[in-house]
Amino acid sequence: MLQTGKEVAEIAGLFYSDIPVVLALPVGVAIIIIMFIYYYFNPQGWKKLYAYIVLFMAVFTVWLLMSSNVLEMLWGWQDINYYGLRLMAYFLPITANLVIYELLKGRSYAHMGWVLAAYSLLGTLAIGGQLRGYETLDGCMSYYYPLLGIGEPLAIYWCIKAAREGDILCKAVAPSAIAFTLLGLFDGFSDYFAMHGWRVFMTPLAVYAFLHFVIIILREQIRYEQKLQERIIGLEYEAIQAQAKLEIDPLTGSYSRKKLKSLLLQVMKNCRQQNEDFAMLLLDIDFFKKINDSYGHEAGDAVLRAFAMAVRQQLRKNQYCVRWGGEEFIVLSPNCGGDSIRQLAENIRQHVEATMLAGHKITCSIGIAFWQGEKDTADQLFKRVDRALYKAKNQGRNCVCMAE
Repeated sequence: MLQTGKEVAEIAGLFYSDIPVVLALPVGVAIIIIMFIYYYFNPQGWKKLYAYIVLFMAVFTVWLLMSSNVLEMLWGWQDINYYGLRLMAYFLPITANLVIYELLKGRSYAHMGWVLAAYSLLGTLAIGGQLRGYETLDGCMSYYYPLLGIGEPLAIYWCIKAAREGDILCKAVAPSAIAFTLLGLFDGFSDYFAMHGWRVFMTPLAVYAFLHFVIIILREQIRYEQKLQERIIGLEYEAIQAQAKLEIDPLTGSYSRKKLKSLLLQVMKNCRQQNEDFAMLLLDIDFFKKINDSYGHEAGDAVLRAFAMAVRQQLRKNQYCVRWGGEEFIVLSPNCGGDSIRQLAENIRQHVEATMLAGHKITCSIGIAFWQGEKDTADQLFKRVDRALYKAKNQGRNCVCMAE
């Protein structure tokens, strides 16, 4: 069937009038998908804000479909489009302002609750009246646009005020709120005065300003996650440092007495698995009290540091030096026989005796005890090594004694 030039022009106008809808629809769907993914998979995010954005974009997308002249022509559902378009028009400002409400939450000057209440009341009256047989969906439009002209400038003003206080998201949402408001008022004004031959809406184009807001949200979410990760790493480092402080004696740099238990259990476990013995050395600086009394505690501390360093210099990687308390130190030596452990003790004793430690000539006494296998306990081992050290001191100090 041939069409007249007038009919062709009308069909072309029909398609041209839907250009804003065509441009906006994929963007709206993309925002819904992105925000839903962030809502569902990101427990650290602003979940309520994401949910409100998804709700707003869902209503906006339905409104886009209802506002399409081409779809209305193809479907032939004029009544559904007519009522659906007006119904969505009442939901749009409610869902949009839920987003702003979430952003401004906690600010005493932002009374978004009143704005939402006004839109909700008008929507309830319009829908309720329509269900009762009155044409209130259209009738309440005479209040809808004036309310839009009051409520949205207030919301925008509060967003700008929050933006000046440093709120990045409020700064990002303000342009989209301005765009939706101005284009919405323009569409209402042009529709009321029938300024177009076809029903044309420019409001869909405001979705690009909203897309900018969503991009800012994603950027800030990534920054937030990065900062959170950095904070976690920082806390882990602090925990490691705190643990290290507990494990390392701050004065001498040797392992602390608190670390001795875990070291002893580790050495026992390894030696049990490999069917080996290990030796414990108990070292004591001879006449250390005289250094403190004669030169002061600072000199005594310096001697302790130098002594611990001198002992550690004689040890292998699998041998551990622990400050037992005061001027006493313990050395754990796995996989070391009687002759080799005595030689180690003599090397330590001779090195200490031959070296000026913090400007002082000192000597040390050393007791040695061996772990005697499964039936042996840590307490028994400590008692034996302590008796060996006591024996070395009784023999005139500066010597090495083995436990019996």
